[in-house]
Amino acid sequence: MAMHSKWESDAYTNAVAVIGMAGRFSQAEDLDQLWRNLLDGVEVVRSLDTEALRVAGCPARLRNHPCFVPMSAQMGGVDFFDAGFFGYTPAEARSMDPQLRLMLEASWHAFEDAGVVPGPDCGLAGVFAGAQFSLYWPCNVRPDYFANQCLAYLQPALFNGQDFLSTWISYKLGLCGPSVNVQTACSTGLVAVATACQNLLDHSCDLALAVAASVSSPRGWGYLAEPESILSPTGHCRPFDARASGTISGEGAGAVLLKRLGDAIADGDAIHAVIRGCAVNNDGAARPGYSSPSVQGQRAVIRMAQSAAGVRSGEVQLVEAHGTGTILGDPIEFAALDAVFRNDARTAPCILGSAKANYGHLGAAAGMLALLKVILCLEHETFVPQINYDEPNPGMSLEGSAFRILRERAEWESGGPRIAALSSFGFGGTNCHAVLEQWPREPDGFESGKDSGIHSLYLSAASRDGLAALCARWAEHLESRPEHPLRGLSVQSLRTRKALPWRAGAWGRNSEELVQSLRRAAASPPMRPAETGTRSLVAVFSGQGAQAPGMVRALCNSDETFRASLERSARLVERHAGTDLVGRALSPETTPEELSRTDLAQPVLLSIGCALHDMLRQRGARPDAFMGHSLGEYTAACAAGVFSLEDAVRLVCARGRLMAALPGGSMMAVAAPPEALLPWLEAVQSVPGQPAPVIAAHNSPEQTVVSGTPEAVAALAGQLSGQGLRCTRLAVSHAFHSPLMEPMIEAFLDELRRTTFHEPALPVISNMTGKAETTLLCTPEYWRSHTLRPVLFRQGLLYAVENGAAAFIEIGPRPVLAAPAAQTLTAQAGAWSWTPLLDAARVQGGDEGQAAAQGLIELHVQGVALNPADASARRLRLPLYPFTRDSHWLDMPVPAEATLESIPAANPEAPAWPGADDDSGEPQLLDKLAAIWGSVLGLEELGEDDNFFALGGTSIAAIRILTAIRTTTGATVSLSEFSTANTLNALERLVDARLREQSAPAGAAAS
Repeated sequence: MAMHSKWESDAYTNAVAVIGMAGRFSQAEDLDQLWRNLLDGVEVVRSLDTEALRVAGCPARLRNHPCFVPMSAQMGGVDFFDAGFFGYTPAEARSMDPQLRLMLEASWHAFEDAGVVPGPDCGLAGVFAGAQFSLYWPCNVRPDYFANQCLAYLQPALFNGQDFLSTWISYKLGLCGPSVNVQTACSTGLVAVATACQNLLDHSCDLALAVAASVSSPRGWGYLAEPESILSPTGHCRPFDARASGTISGEGAGAVLLKRLGDAIADGDAIHAVIRGCAVNNDGAARPGYSSPSVQGQRAVIRMAQSAAGVRSGEVQLVEAHGTGTILGDPIEFAALDAVFRNDARTAPCILGSAKANYGHLGAAAGMLALLKVILCLEHETFVPQINYDEPNPGMSLEGSAFRILRERAEWESGGPRIAALSSFGFGGTNCHAVLEQWPREPDGFESGKDSGIHSLYLSAASRDGLAALCARWAEHLESRPEHPLRGLSVQSLRTRKALPWRAGAWGRNSEELVQSLRRAAASPPMRPAETGTRSLVAVFSGQGAQAPGMVRALCNSDETFRASLERSARLVERHAGTDLVGRALSPETTPEELSRTDLAQPVLLSIGCALHDMLRQRGARPDAFMGHSLGEYTAACAAGVFSLEDAVRLVCARGRLMAALPGGSMMAVAAPPEALLPWLEAVQSVPGQPAPVIAAHNSPEQTVVSGTPEAVAALAGQLSGQGLRCTRLAVSHAFHSPLMEPMIEAFLDELRRTTFHEPALPVISNMTGKAETTLLCTPEYWRSHTLRPVLFRQGLLYAVENGAAAFIEIGPRPVLAAPAAQTLTAQAGAWSWTPLLDAARVQGGDEGQAAAQGLIELHVQGVALNPADASARRLRLPLYPFTRDSHWLDMPVPAEATLESIPAANPEAPAWPGADDDSGEPQLLDKLAAIWGSVLGLEELGEDDNFFALGGTSIAAIRILTAIRTTTGATVSLSEFSTANTLNALERLVDARLREQSAPAGAAAS
């Protein structure tokens, strides 16, 4: 914390941290490209030729106007939007202001950049948003006044009105703090930031998103630059230059996520920059006219901001000016700056610049672009060149002032803290000024020495194409940054990204292997999304019989958590068994025969199961319930806290030792249910001097395990084989779960009575009862009976599914329970999955570390929430979500009098209904309903059983559909009825019944 001592001083009382930022601008899909453009002095303005203007619909009377300027700084691709990601229908997206689309995407990326998952769990998060007046609506959506009535008006109004910008973002991102629209014309973007800072400082919220956008319509038309107007007749903006003649309208959207500095430091956030202080005021009446700027007002707001920041002007090394590039406006702004900065001594000139030369005037988003530019300069410790500048505006006394304008990029050299400021002045006189300071670079917090082993990445997207693009983007990111701490990437791929339905994963020991795995995932993403909702996970521990030579040796070498846990258990086993059983079991010289010894296998399998569970939890899997098969129930009970690890090891060592001292026995799996075996068991019982075998386990509908003396089991096998029943002898030395265990019970009870029991912290599904038990597990008598009675594995699985279990993970050295589980669960309704944690046969070379990584990735793909415990390290910069955008656009009608498409019921000249196939040529009712749905929702293909609300339908859209049905068919359906009959098939039946009721003669009896 030594490096933070400065930031804890009183001088930083008003400081706010920028922990996330994002933006999309002309010729810049992201902030990396924006920085390259600024650094290279790119000007995004382009010329429009006559043909391009004609195709864009620019009328000849405008093109031929003497003041027409065929230039544009508009963005490309503003018609593209990932509507499905945000839960909008295509029809809604088409009627939506493109500014709102950009703001939603920028807001999401700002949260991702900060490593914060938006939603109720992120705390009280406010939204402060502003944008230009939407010209998309009057130009493209509803230019016809008569269409702007009732519901036809309401939906586009919600998607285009400035009143709804912040609340749409709050709604779609699940943010519950203040949601405020800020509109102060050209200063909107920076005033939104200042408002967000103030709400943080007065604790109205704990996170604050400030977002602004500017997109204009019509597209690609150029503009008229009347004499003396603010628009440039040359198509170029030249801030501070002698040839300054005005600006050109630019476009883009940007967002910053803010947090109080102290909280950001405490939470380990990656901080882009610190906002030391902000101020907002208005010029009032001290100016020639409403649209005129005021030196007094601008000078006052600069001083207010410096006072709030506790900074003198002599400490400020960069000022990003409003800089509109007008011959009168620039000198006024310079005069205000000069009046403040002239008074303080300084060691180096203050660099003056304006991004409007590169990007034009973004109106409501101008201050946001300026802020992002300043933060990038601070982060890169570089001044960018001021383009379109040759000689200073004659109204500015640059010589002898504190300011200098650079025409080339330059390193930002500084002997102290780097401090910058920016101004944003609104048409109408609302001024804003902010002071920022560089945040020192810090280590990422991940220890490089702990970057060994196998690392996994867990990715998710809203669509299959989005998932493929996301995997490819991560591969590119990691390829370009091989120095990234891989352990940190693994943790943060889960903790700092929202879990979406389409999922994939990748694993590797190093960056190269991870890149290869990511590219494979990009090439073949899953064919279906994960199950929606939280999937209840049951951890199932295998019992004796899961052991095999060479088990878990590779995992000991590759996973630190597993190795440490196994070593802890091994020491306990050695204490109670008197020898290093775990070391012997893992030795390459150990034979299968030795591993089958009960006194060795049982404590070793318990130790391995507990270590695998510890590894599972460390990787983020949190089971909701436990069950085990025979011996595995001891591991399950230990994991649930029924008894301690030391008691569990002591009990199992005693159990294995006592069982090993008994006479030998035999066990056999039979492909038949228990009831089919009862007559044969009774027949064996009638053999003189031979105890009958018993049912020891019911594993699946078609698998029962019997247990008894070798002679009795052999006799039973002969009889069953003669009946065509498949019998498989198990590789065990004793007849477990049978009366042959009775001689050990009293000695084992002595061990059980020494045990301290606790009620399980999570449900444990009992082998004896086939359901979850609590107090029953806490008695010696239960574990006594557990040794003698059959394992009701099938009943336990059915109970788990009936009580909400959707995913199972088998924990053991190799998978042995998958087959009976599949036989049991296949016939069950609903989706379920069975994943072995270690199935080394599925990975190249049988590497258990890779198998464990693959098992966890499969859980993630199936929809199980993973939540790694390691969350202390500082945030890393990770790839942002690659939105898979489609074009959603309503073309501007030509001529202007033409109306846009409407729903069929509202348009008497709509084309004939599709699907007419009866003799009269009239369309069938289902086809009519499908056409209405398709028109309202903007969907071309509909299934007869598709749920209206699952398709993204809203109550407003439903009312429009019901109105169209009434107009078209004469049938009246209420909204409450539609909420139940919400598929085409159900709605057809309802409408048909209603039409029959309405056409029946008055007083006719119901048929």
